[in-house]
Amino acid sequence: MTKIDLYSDEKYSFIAAAYQLADTRHTGGAGNVIARCAVDSEKFPVVILDDEGNLVGFFCLHIGKGPEQYGFSGEDVILLRAFSIDDRFRRQGYASSALTGLPALIHEQISSQIHQIVLAVNAENIVAQKTYEKAGFDRLPQVFEGTLGPLLIMEKAI
Repeated sequence: MTKIDLYSDEKYSFIAAAYQLADTRHTGGAGNVIARCAVDSEKFPVVILDDEGNLVGFFCLHIGKGPEQYGFSGEDVILLRAFSIDDRFRRQGYASSALTGLPALIHEQISSQIHQIVLAVNAENIVAQKTYEKAGFDRLPQVFEGTLGPLLIMEKAI
């Protein structure tokens, strides 16, 4: 059973250092996500853990200005960003399981007023797009130009 939880230094700093991600172009890696979230009260770092408490994934949830950069506003929307799975744990269902549990985490630990999750995914990242679609995200017609190429916008009502 996969567990997702808000990151805190007290609970998870000892395992975050072991996170392995060879390609950090799109996410910056766990340490970078933690650092960016520490200086922005609108960002919430989230850990994905396996049954044994191993850190298998990491991402950030961003309210306020996060969704606004893709044209969404209001207190009912949250942006999912920097989603990654540790290289050693890929293709084992952790991403799908975490995305399935995401609405409960958002409502219980961030805000019960949030009813929409949005994300931007690189147009060339077909594997991620299929994972998000499998988890119930729909592709929107908007496309934004990112630093590494076009970004497709996806959303899910919760």
